[in-house]
Amino acid sequence: MGAVVDRLELTVEECRLHLRVDDDTDDALIKALLEAGKQRADSYLNNPFTALKAQITVVGVVATESVTISDTPGESTSYMAAAATDLTEHEFDCTGTDDQTATALALCINDPVYGLRNTVATRLANVITLSWRIRRSTPIQVYGGYDSLDATERLSNEDIPEPVKVWVMERVARGYERRVEGVTRESPGGLGSVDWGTENFDLLDAYRRVPGL
Repeated sequence: MGAVVDRLELTVEECRLHLRVDDDTDDALIKALLEAGKQRADSYLNNPFTALKAQITVVGVVATESVTISDTPGESTSYMAAAATDLTEHEFDCTGTDDQTATALALCINDPVYGLRNTVATRLANVITLSWRIRRSTPIQVYGGYDSLDATERLSNEDIPEPVKVWVMERVARGYERRVEGVTRESPGGLGSVDWGTENFDLLDAYRRVPGL
């Protein structure tokens, strides 16, 4: 299954609210339209909505130990642990707890001048997660020349963007309004006619991935 089918959080109740339907008489139909809409979104998007991230676990780092991060072949940035009174560029304070040291390293990585470009470092306790603002074509490499730092890289699921959810709800509405037998697409000028228009993918285009790119 695709990412939208597997991970989009959208209920029949939410769809009923969007459709302004007050009872559950058509719930089976709405559920079927919802699943069909998710599948159509996955087919069009070709996007797994995953991001390559690296995690750095900080344990007992002391002065002069360093971490080197390479996200571009042939290029790398190193950050060195140091005492608070001796800090210079590309150095982080290691005189506190593991959590405080991780905070200092994350701030260093996020520094607008000396930080790692196109990278966002977030911290939870003593674990730093690195994620990237742009789609990566090469793996990240993190080096720590000591036992007190462990770095791993993994693919992580991202949230399905809100515009995708809105598109699926609109797709459900389109199918629901066309459920009456005998209603077909006609010219807008015809007496009693209904013009359904062409299918619109504008909300999805920003997230679409063309195979091979």
